[in-house]
Amino acid sequence: MNNKKLKQLIFCYSCLSMNFSNATPFNVCTTFKDRLIEKSWGNGTENQGCANFHSEFGNGCTKTKCFPIIGCINYPGLKLTARFPDDMIETTDRFGESSFTHGIDPIAAYASLQMNLAKSYWQSHFLSTPISKTKNGSHITQEDQGRAYDHFYYARMIGTPWESANLSTFAQFFPEILTEIEIGFIGLSEFDPVTWMGSVIDTKSDADKQLGDLVSVAANFMCTTGTVEASLLNEIQSRVSLIQKTLAPVPVKPAGSLATALPVLYPFAAVGTFSPLSEATAFLHDPTRFCIGYGTGNLGPLLPRNGHSTANNWFVAAQQAAYRMASLTSDHFSAPFPKRVGGVLSTDRWQVIWPPVLAQQTRCFVPGDQNPLPGMGTPDPIGIPLQKEVYQFSKEVGMENLVLAVWRQHESCNEPWMSVDYIVQLPLHYYASKLACSALNQDGLP
Repeated sequence: MNNKKLKQLIFCYSCLSMNFSNATPFNVCTTFKDRLIEKSWGNGTENQGCANFHSEFGNGCTKTKCFPIIGCINYPGLKLTARFPDDMIETTDRFGESSFTHGIDPIAAYASLQMNLAKSYWQSHFLSTPISKTKNGSHITQEDQGRAYDHFYYARMIGTPWESANLSTFAQFFPEILTEIEIGFIGLSEFDPVTWMGSVIDTKSDADKQLGDLVSVAANFMCTTGTVEASLLNEIQSRVSLIQKTLAPVPVKPAGSLATALPVLYPFAAVGTFSPLSEATAFLHDPTRFCIGYGTGNLGPLLPRNGHSTANNWFVAAQQAAYRMASLTSDHFSAPFPKRVGGVLSTDRWQVIWPPVLAQQTRCFVPGDQNPLPGMGTPDPIGIPLQKEVYQFSKEVGMENLVLAVWRQHESCNEPWMSVDYIVQLPLHYYASKLACSALNQDGLP
């Protein structure tokens, strides 16, 4: 079965799920809910919303046509850029539970199978009872004010075959997205227990632990002072280089390969961790990458990529977990093919889609920006009243989690005459999707 047929099949499954009122809570229609649609798609117009469609002629986009006798002619093409909600990230304080496993559609069924396997894998590493609640609860309440916070979140990144709904319209303009096939969870903390519980570099040898300690010290320095001593960085560089020499070459994953989360085997995770393409070693050429974000906000160290956080605000702590899971998805769950899926790119934008009391106020923001909400300050950016509202709402609906849509930018160079079709398809996709989603969005969830 070729990629296009597989995508179409997935799209059919997604359409089928629209016929059920109890389909997966987050699906192809989520970004078309009334509270999200304008911020997501900008009312079907250019340069608006998370999608941020943009068209121009030329600017690095050149097409060529060759003819007999007269030879070849170069001319400016139609350059298109746009973001699509390729993935979603979920953070929760509940072990082995996910909103993506609820529902009766095939996507939820497969995610549920993955989760059951992941719980067993986690428990095979840690016989003690899994952490199921943070020290002070995942949300700050009246009693929690003034306490030292100690959060622990599980995190999952899920590919969205629901993106096929966008592909049906825009595949002709962005053909490269047909080569990426993501099914179910593409990153799952329960499949990576050693790392998620605290290991910096994912192996257990004394030498690696020493390296992990050095990385932790350097990351804390960089993320609190903005600098790191050259001697410390050189020592880390030397140790990493020695490890990289022992690793097998990283093969190139063929286009169209299936991406789905599987148990992370140790020490094979080192292939992804220490690859030159790894997000865990990006600090070797850019020390700011010790920290979460691309210089737009400081949410603390990226390493160790685990579920722990001492942030004084649950929203910041949840963002940390989400960012670390996105990074691990690239390095571990795609290993030994780094950068296949997941990761965090400077052109990415994230959008809060759950809980609704936050999603109604947030804009698309640069990952790592701790100020996506208006009026945020310190030390309690969201504010106790809003946190209480989130806490109360979560109890009522039984979903204590943060869900983010990952809008990833795509770029293409098209024939200039395709501009007419593009001008028609952009608003048509918006209004047709809004109409088609009206039934599925009557799911009782805001």
